[in-house]
Amino acid sequence: MKRSGLLDDPETTRKLEAARDLIASGKGIAPDRACELFSTLLEVQGLPAGSSRTVNLIPTRENPKAINGQTCGGGRFTSVQVVAPNLSGSDDEVSRLSSVLTKAHERNRG
Repeated sequence: MKRSGLLDDPETTRKLEAARDLIASGKGIAPDRACELFSTLLEVQGLPAGSSRTVNLIPTRENPKAINGQTCGGGRFTSVQVVAPNLSGSDDEVSRLSSVLTKAHERNRG
């Protein structure tokens, strides 16, 4: 990650190092804290601070093989993925996956 330039911001580096140390400690991580760590990872990807969800085309929008969505809230993490041979990467496909992610997360939270 250091070579990627993602760690050029000292505050981001501090947050990631604290997360690394917490995980390496082997101690339990409270569910809400785990969601905070997920949010930090999203921030490193360029999403606004406090973000709790992401939907990505894998590997690229131009040549998608999968659409992956992840969210963390209320101490619960949810991930959904669609892999299909004829994905276009359209906004409609992304929107549908986002809707599925929302519904799956609601079920996951009970």
